[in-house]
Amino acid sequence: EQARLRQKDWQRSPDFSGLERVGGVDLSFIKGDDINACAHLVVLTYPHMKVHIST
Repeated sequence: EQARLRQKDWQRSPDFSGLERVGGVDLSFIKGDDINACAHLVVLTYPHMKVHIST
């Protein structure tokens, strides 16, 4: 999916000219446990994709 999206022209759109950071979050529940989970947040610089914040 990442490779496919990388080929799209939207990244060169003027709408993204001021974009400086992108982020993502993951939430994973422990197998067999519907209450406890692990969460992770990461914020990357754009377009260099260097880690800015990671929790």
